[in-house]
Amino acid sequence: MQAVKSFLLMCATGAALVVSGPGTAAAQGAVALGANANECEISNALGISTPGCSQVVKKPGTRGLSIGGADQMQAPPPAPPQPATAHAGRTASFQINFEFGSARLSADATQILDRIGAVLTAQDASSVKFRIAGHTDGVGSASRNQKLSEARAEAVKAYLTGHFSIDGSRLQAVGKGSRELVNKDDPGAAVNRRVEITNLGG
Repeated sequence: MQAVKSFLLMCATGAALVVSGPGTAAAQGAVALGANANECEISNALGISTPGCSQVVKKPGTRGLSIGGADQMQAPPPAPPQPATAHAGRTASFQINFEFGSARLSADATQILDRIGAVLTAQDASSVKFRIAGHTDGVGSASRNQKLSEARAEAVKAYLTGHFSIDGSRLQAVGKGSRELVNKDDPGAAVNRRVEITNLGG
């Protein structure tokens, strides 16, 4: 398992997924997950309660988050579970690779999408809607990047609806092109290539 780290989603060769709070840009306070993020980490990132998953506990004196682990501090008595709609606005970003210059998912992309699909079909998320937003880096023309980001977001949606029988009306696919770069100082940086999934509530 990789430690919690930054998420990257879309590029000519790949894409990523980022988690942030309501109204927060991916680069600001994002809960970053790696390509090997498990279902519990994905659930926590999107604010979805999943049986058997540890709560995310914030350690005093730090801004970081600790998910599970033997060195985790003792959590206070758990509050009553809240539906995923209570966490609307949370966004998650994962590494999802595509074939070069296309919206065709690579073989390893399906592995993380299978874990995402399992979370989106959990009982707590059954009535929740999600936005899938594709982002590219700043290399290439704006029109090409826009079309590529849209196509990749649609590819992720098609995989999730096709393999997990998720109602298509629950997933909104949008393309952001290169308009919302995380690293504006380096438009070609991999961190700019990502797909973000946002909990829109019920």
